[in-house]
Amino acid sequence: MRLLFALLTLTTSFFICAISTAETIYKHVDESGSVTFSNKPGKNSTPADLPEIARSKMKLAETTLATCDSHGGINCEAGPSPSGSVICFDGFQGAAARFIFSCSSAKLEIAQISDITKEESFSVIVRNVKSVSAQAPELYLKVDSTTDLTLIGPAEIEPFGAGEFVLDIKDAGRLSRTPKKQDFRLLCKNCS
Repeated sequence: MRLLFALLTLTTSFFICAISTAETIYKHVDESGSVTFSNKPGKNSTPADLPEIARSKMKLAETTLATCDSHGGINCEAGPSPSGSVICFDGFQGAAARFIFSCSSAKLEIAQISDITKEESFSVIVRNVKSVSAQAPELYLKVDSTTDLTLIGPAEIEPFGAGEFVLDIKDAGRLSRTPKKQDFRLLCKNCS
């Protein structure tokens, strides 16, 4: 066991020493004045005087990407900037977000589900959280493993708008409880 520990220690020390030592770099200047650096010494080459480069000593420049967060949000209706990025509501065009990725699709979320009424119907409020109109939104309620009920709703939901979807009274009678968000499937023609 001690032999194994000693061998492991020796091997680890060897690798640490091999990693921490730098190779000598040689500099060669030819007749035309071209400078070549190599890790192998050549005719008329001398060890190069190079600064030590260590990852731990490197200072990387801090970069922050501009966003529309402090400019009123992304205004997809303004179209892309000349560089292809988004334009913010205050006209700022230096945001890093690309128009094609930020403004080509809507995103819908279920905001509220009403209780089943005495008339055995209920409604669901769906919000569009992007600045792109949601085209042909559809909301389905999974009743069981084989049955989906379609709720009736708007043909479009405006940017940052909401739409109400209602379950037909004849279908609502098949429900034993008020559905939860996970019981629904929400789609639209241009949703991400």
